[in-house]
Amino acid sequence: MARGHSDCLPPTSGDTMTTSLAGDDAKRKKIEALTYTVAEVAARLGVSERHIHRLRDQRRLPGELKIGRSVRFSKSIIDGWLSTAVLPTNR
Repeated sequence: MARGHSDCLPPTSGDTMTTSLAGDDAKRKKIEALTYTVAEVAARLGVSERHIHRLRDQRRLPGELKIGRSVRFSKSIIDGWLSTAVLPTNR
């Protein structure tokens, strides 16, 4: 009798999977609380997301974090950088 793929996998319980997913959700929420997305940084700077990507390519933005294929920015580093940045004024 041929073995199916389910025969090769160790038995799992629903509780184990739920606990694993709950842990992933908690990690995601913590990361989201401590970081900005590209869109959020663009909004804080008043520029387009494309401009944020250009600044990243030029290594002119601090606090970049790569999480998998996602790019995020440390809130504390971006906020500190913005508080010390000299921005041009309109006269």
